[in-house]
Amino acid sequence: MSANRVQLEDVTPAVAAAFGGNECLIWSGEHAAWWRHNCEGYTVDRRMAGRYTIATAYAATCHCGPEKGIAFVQLEAGDWRPAPFQARVQPWMLACFGEMIAGDREERNHRFLEEALELVQSTGCTASEAHQLVDYVFGRPVGEPAQEVGGTMVTLAALCLAHDLDMHAAAEMELARIWTKVEAIRAKQAAKPKHSPLPGSTAIGDVAAERARQIGVEGWSLEHDDEHRRDLALPRAAACYALANPQSGDSGPFWITHLRTPKQVWPYRWEWKPKDRRANLVRAAALLIAEIERVDREERTA
Repeated sequence: MSANRVQLEDVTPAVAAAFGGNECLIWSGEHAAWWRHNCEGYTVDRRMAGRYTIATAYAATCHCGPEKGIAFVQLEAGDWRPAPFQARVQPWMLACFGEMIAGDREERNHRFLEEALELVQSTGCTASEAHQLVDYVFGRPVGEPAQEVGGTMVTLAALCLAHDLDMHAAAEMELARIWTKVEAIRAKQAAKPKHSPLPGSTAIGDVAAERARQIGVEGWSLEHDDEHRRDLALPRAAACYALANPQSGDSGPFWITHLRTPKQVWPYRWEWKPKDRRANLVRAAALLIAEIERVDREERTA
């Protein structure tokens, strides 16, 4: 296997084993393109081609017939330069998240800020310093993105120099690591709140679930809600739940026990079912959504 380019049909299992450690690129004659890293599609740019060992390449392609035009192009010292790091991150992003989430600018902002904070936290920055810097930065004029990227890269390099870190080696190690975690990252992403890039925020999902419970379990149909146009029972109940204080030992809503106006506040035919503070707020929000939906229906039929 001395030739630089070898067709798949000329490679036997014995040959693949003998030269298994040699590195190569995989060419697809069918697509007239190179295989990307981790078999994630094709590219006509050799610099963005995936780098495989002969053994790995053979295992990935041995089922292909001659019509696929598969060939291995062996790599020799100095004959291959990887694509820029940013270009090699993109296939991983698409493999993990798909185009929509990968291109979500708000989420990318939050994830970058999170990683930057974790880096400076690991090198000794305190929460107090971070909060002061946030106030300082947001008190200044907004910068130009391309210039700020340049400043970020220069500052990151300076930080790594100060802490005896190799930013390029660390980046390559992390990219290789996360390629092995694609399925786990997909599962984690699927479990995140769908309407917030911030970690741990399930508020909107919880309110939606409570609204569904009110309809399905309590039987509060649209017709039920429409019956309370005049007495405003939905927003009144929402206000009571929002102001309930489970730590005070109250037997009823705050407005009933302290303002003494039950007829004007809590719907007297409804059962009072307080829980903990957060659950009460979730119920209040769901009731307000029900009222908003009722108002929308009323306006459509007016």
